[in-house]
Amino acid sequence: MDNACFAWAVNFALYLKKDHVNSYINYPHYSHVLDVSEITFPMTLNRIRKFEGKNNLSINLYTSTDESFVYPIYISKYVKNGRKHITIFMIESENENELLLD
Repeated sequence: MDNACFAWAVNFALYLKKDHVNSYINYPHYSHVLDVSEITFPMTLNRIRKFEGKNNLSINLYTSTDESFVYPIYISKYVKNGRKHITIFMIESENENELLLD
């Protein structure tokens, strides 16, 4: 895909499909449904709040150091407030980060 895996993860959560959920071709391109103006990718923690504000979202981001311990790395300050809420779980590997949705 590209460096915008965070935007794709948000897009997948917003437009969750019942079939073929892992195929990005079943979803609209994130740039058609999300305001990514003035946002550069790959996403960093200090840019998530701006992204939330531009898209009326609240996002929590979690990761894990092993299979038994999950911890937050970003918790939204917007606490929903009528916004669509998305929880993303990021799996870190040696080669790349993967984002999973809840």
